[in-house]
Amino acid sequence: METMTNKDTLFLNEKMGEIPFNFDQSTTNVFDDMLNRSVPFYQEIQNIITETAVQHLSQKKQPTVIDFGCSLGTTLINIGTEIQTPSTLIGLDYSPSMLDEAKTNSTRNKSLIKHTVKWMEQDLNKDFSHPLPESNLITMILTLQFIKKENRLGLLKKLHKTLASDGIFILVEKTIEKDKWTTDYFEKEYYKFKTKSGYSEKEIKNKKKALKTVLTPLTKDENINLLKCAGFSLAAPIFQWYNFTVILGKK
Repeated sequence: METMTNKDTLFLNEKMGEIPFNFDQSTTNVFDDMLNRSVPFYQEIQNIITETAVQHLSQKKQPTVIDFGCSLGTTLINIGTEIQTPSTLIGLDYSPSMLDEAKTNSTRNKSLIKHTVKWMEQDLNKDFSHPLPESNLITMILTLQFIKKENRLGLLKKLHKTLASDGIFILVEKTIEKDKWTTDYFEKEYYKFKTKSGYSEKEIKNKKKALKTVLTPLTKDENINLLKCAGFSLAAPIFQWYNFTVILGKK
């Protein structure tokens, strides 16, 4: 897949730290670089998701995959590239600029021709404006943390209802720990990671301020408990790097 290479310098601007972070056109323009420099092992996480998807879907006829908070479409495009069986790939996002870029990225990818690909505008804090088909796999990559806390269980119940009887759910979240000492330690290690990725202290502080009111992480156990309360029979972490966790849920 062709990816954008614009460098993320958004938070060199002091004013960007004064307004809540949002997924507008300026963020869309640098989002690939932002993810790769801000999310530890992002490419490895994508590989884990793709491998899990291939293993789960390869024997199914015309499977359906839905990505909630699809942004540039990376996860769905990666899955669609590796899945040989004609499938339906559906991406939901509230950001028109992200969806436009996802459409462009998927159109460029010749290996997706055999699939039915749909991109839909949807605010996950609101009632669904589109009826969703039964799905075999649902992914939510660094999205639930941006949903209002009081809306998360209801959203997860909707996802669970959409899944087929043997469907699976992959959740990737930034997480906190139960105690302050460990949370602070993990945050320091994350700060080091971002510094090594080329972000300045000014950029890191400005982005942290911008995210403060819109990103609310939970502990790993709280996320697992949410999945179980939503009806998932199993939920377990399959990857963790300090304050980033990948959780696999089974209906």
